[in-house]
Amino acid sequence: MRQYRPAIGSETLEIPAGLIDPGETPEEAARRELAEEAQLTGNLEYLTGFYLSPGFCDEKLHVFRATHTRPAYAQPDDDEAITVEWHFPRQVLREAREGRVQISASALAGILFHLSAQALEDEPTAYE
Repeated sequence: MRQYRPAIGSETLEIPAGLIDPGETPEEAARRELAEEAQLTGNLEYLTGFYLSPGFCDEKLHVFRATHTRPAYAQPDDDEAITVEWHFPRQVLREAREGRVQISASALAGILFHLSAQALEDEPTAYE
């Protein structure tokens, strides 16, 4: 998704992400954000969770992979002006490294998981 972020005065490329509402599980929040921001639903697989900046705050990012996606509708938040776009992860990473696009922490996590999964498929493990 492409979204203008006033805090940095720039658009960012992101994957669906957002806060966990009171009473919601991380998976429920991920499913809601996927519908609100990308107009999709699907099967969710939990990949990992990590703290964004534990020296400063307790915000934890939970990363899910959506598969078997299909259209869904949910109303985006009123303050969100989102454009849904599809990009190749390696290309987004290259453009971010070259300073041509800004990306979010969630987008970087998604890109790195995608690329590491591809690398694991291409290389035998020490146990094979």
